[in-house]
Amino acid sequence: SVRECVAFLTCVEGGDGQAAAHATDAALAVPTLTSRFINLLIDMNGNSILNKVLSSNLFSGEGTVLVASQQASLEALRKQVYGIMTGMCLEVCRNRQGCCTIQRCIVSAPEPFKQAMVDVVLANALKLVQDPFGNYVIQFLLDSGVAGPDSAKGKSPSAKKQPSKYTNLIIRQLLHHIPALSTNKFSSNVIEKCLKNASADVKQLLIDELTDPQALAKLLVDSYANYVIQTAIESAGDELQFKQIRDAITPLQHLLKNSPYGGKIESRLERRQKDIQ
Repeated sequence: SVRECVAFLTCVEGGDGQAAAHATDAALAVPTLTSRFINLLIDMNGNSILNKVLSSNLFSGEGTVLVASQQASLEALRKQVYGIMTGMCLEVCRNRQGCCTIQRCIVSAPEPFKQAMVDVVLANALKLVQDPFGNYVIQFLLDSGVAGPDSAKGKSPSAKKQPSKYTNLIIRQLLHHIPALSTNKFSSNVIEKCLKNASADVKQLLIDELTDPQALAKLLVDSYANYVIQTAIESAGDELQFKQIRDAITPLQHLLKNSPYGGKIESRLERRQKDIQ
């Protein structure tokens, strides 16, 4: 069973003399992963077992020196699991338990498995941002920046992270769909994070779509998109970007007066105006 894989990894990491016996069982268990993988993800107990395997230092290629038979079993198990995760990546990302498991894999997987999984996620970004669970995988990549040099040295705990190297790649997959995505419960959260993390030139592309006159009137009064507009105001990279947003909203202020979100948008505009002055 798949539990034998866990037993094998546990024994090797602990220096247990039974590792060799479990290695044989683990090798026999490897083929069952393919046919049972999604069932394993969906089942709470099965998912717990799988995550125990994935979180093992040994599984990620660190730590104990193995004898040849153990190394062969481990390599077979690793290639099988990461191969399945790559081949079924989109389905895994859209699963309640799977969206957490794929994040764990992206963190711990060695190359070329890590990049292969990231490539699948990036290629399907437009689908995943609108998914109840897949959007968390996209947000995970957006949040995967590294701390700045001052923060790393402990000099400035409040220092911001550098933007993720995936941010602009993700945004370019979403362009020409920004207004529609802003009105979606799940993808609106992703658009907000994109506005906060994007470089100035790519953020301008987002602002251009959000301030399109045909789209903005709906966005201002939408229950999800209004938060995107608020974030755009707060995260505008310079005075010109802020002015573009403000000037686009000004002719539509009558909509704000009849909207439950109008007060918050006007407050953001006033606050940002003071910051610029």
